[in-house]
Amino acid sequence: MRRKEPKLFCSAKNGVPRAFGSDSVWPDQAKELRFSSLILGLHGRRAGKKRKGAACAPETDGQPGDCAKKTPGCKKFLTAAVFYFRVKELWAMNVSQQIIFFTEIIGTIAFAFSGATVAIRRRMDIFGVLVLGGCTAVGGGLIRDLILGNIPPSMFRKPVYVTVAAITSLAVFLLIRRNNHLLEEEGSQQFLRFIELMDAIGLGAFTVVGVNTAAELGYGENSFLLVFVAVLTGAGGGILRDVLAGTTPVVLRKRVYALASIAGALVHLMLTGVLGSLAMFPGAGVVVLIRFLAARYRWDLPVAIPRHPGTMAG
Repeated sequence: MRRKEPKLFCSAKNGVPRAFGSDSVWPDQAKELRFSSLILGLHGRRAGKKRKGAACAPETDGQPGDCAKKTPGCKKFLTAAVFYFRVKELWAMNVSQQIIFFTEIIGTIAFAFSGATVAIRRRMDIFGVLVLGGCTAVGGGLIRDLILGNIPPSMFRKPVYVTVAAITSLAVFLLIRRNNHLLEEEGSQQFLRFIELMDAIGLGAFTVVGVNTAAELGYGENSFLLVFVAVLTGAGGGILRDVLAGTTPVVLRKRVYALASIAGALVHLMLTGVLGSLAMFPGAGVVVLIRFLAARYRWDLPVAIPRHPGTMAG
């Protein structure tokens, strides 16, 4: 059963904010939180001198208490305490979990960058940029989790991915807003190459993450499912991006997009028995290499009708 996180509320003793959690839900962290409050809550001492003996009411019915009103440093302390446990939780991961987590973050940043840029080129406003960046970054994982029955999807259980996608999309929006020449004819070539690189990195990262997610959920013996989920995780966000942007998805028309993901997933599967979680790196590397070569040499799959009808024979 998935562990629940404790609800935090504040109390003040001599004006120093202290945090408490539900011992019955998370006993070890609740005790440690009381201890860490002595360190993290020191910033409340200065404010507490003005309000010695202030008391904070605990939260009721999911609503925060009056802590922030009565103890000025309490709200900041709770933010610091939550951040403290996020870092501690990351530090407690084993090497394999850390590799997967950082690979997901890299893929999230890369795809959010790609999605936000497409939205800007389609003249969307800041909300559209955030939506397209977020859909590109977490859309593939959302579809993957729904197919695998991983409910609720990880994007809702771990908001860090949506947060990273939003920050990246906003950063891209501000960057291009201040530097419009990046999308102009004379300055767009290098920037477009960079976008293609980010898209390739995102595809490679999420391809191998898709394989690992399906394997961890107990489908490690079903190679077809692993490859299918890998491609869906890698290309799903891009498909949502292109559909929302009103264009034919890239995966269906150029640069051997899906084949690169399939190749990377197969390499990952073949090397997992030898390298373990480290097989993610050559798997993702193959995807990025194929996408780079396809962009460099204009590799495309054959089509029934040439894109330039004037070149048709006879």
